[in-house]
Amino acid sequence: MSFDRKVLRRDLLLILFFLLLSAAMFAFSHFRQQEGGWAVVTVNSKEVARYSLLQDGRYILNNGTNTLVIEDHTAWMEDALCPDQICVDMGKIRYSGQSIVCLPNRVVVSIEGVPGEADLYIG
Repeated sequence: MSFDRKVLRRDLLLILFFLLLSAAMFAFSHFRQQEGGWAVVTVNSKEVARYSLLQDGRYILNNGTNTLVIEDHTAWMEDALCPDQICVDMGKIRYSGQSIVCLPNRVVVSIEGVPGEADLYIG
């Protein structure tokens, strides 16, 4: 019986360790997020537009297949001519590295950069 208790205790300690590690990783990634400065639109893996998140607007993408809205420093897909509407349901994005993907129309909107800062310095 003592062997079973030792194994159970070790299992619980291992589970607790992984839970704490997961919480630490989540907190690190959550607090490290930076607000983006640009919504970059690519169609068929080619950049076709770059919109500032500082300027509100509604943009027709890919010859009318998608409508991108930028408002209050966030971007979202308002409308799409695709059957599943997954890109519309993805919601608002604002942090660097986030993206919205519309596979049927081959449209990707990704957030890059930080407002007010240059993406590249050449010295």
